[in-house]
Amino acid sequence: MLTPSSISITCAANGSSVRDAHRRCAEGAARLGVDSAPFIYYIEEHPTYLAHVVGFSGGRYTAQIELVTSTITVSEVLIHPLRLGADHLRDEYLDLFLNSANLEIQSIDIDVAQRAAALRAAHNIRLPDALQIGVSDGAAMPAALHSDE
Repeated sequence: MLTPSSISITCAANGSSVRDAHRRCAEGAARLGVDSAPFIYYIEEHPTYLAHVVGFSGGRYTAQIELVTSTITVSEVLIHPLRLGADHLRDEYLDLFLNSANLEIQSIDIDVAQRAAALRAAHNIRLPDALQIGVSDGAAMPAALHSDE
């Protein structure tokens, strides 16, 4: 089960806290990798988790940083609206992904796949998570916002 404390920042070399990511962003970090869950919390205005991500996705840093995610995020966040037949929710996600000036969506390429394989081999993490981290590492980002289960 996800809890507010499970929302965390993963730095290229080591883990850090959401507080550290806010500090990095305040200090001018240019790019922040974002996994699927924070987009879900933001778009669906989750009552428990929204406060933990709004500073990154819709608040104080949006003019200063670029959010980066992968095409995996697009697939993951659209599953629920498609199952429900919730076209309005699907359209909100697509509008965010297609029309946000400070959001870059990266495809999975051979370099990302190699980084993901190395991460999976070394740490036995799930492949989608390894691919998301592989995108973040390849984009030379100082931190990545994600949610650990």
